[in-house]
Amino acid sequence: MGWLFTHLLRGTFNLLSMIPNDIPLTVMAEILVTNMVGIMFCFAFQEAAEQRAFRVPLRMMRRVYSTTSDL
Repeated sequence: MGWLFTHLLRGTFNLLSMIPNDIPLTVMAEILVTNMVGIMFCFAFQEAAEQRAFRVPLRMMRRVYSTTSDL
């Protein structure tokens, strides 16, 4: 899991480096990735409570994206 988190941070940092802004890129990348991973865990726990399977199905990825962008 740590490997995936590291790659998500690096990828987000590289994408944000293309956009000129005044906010430090490291902070923005950490906030975006941490929120997204936290929301995915939240949805996985909800799915585990309902379906007894700890996973995030593809049907929930749109909700993960919309919730992350709302934050």
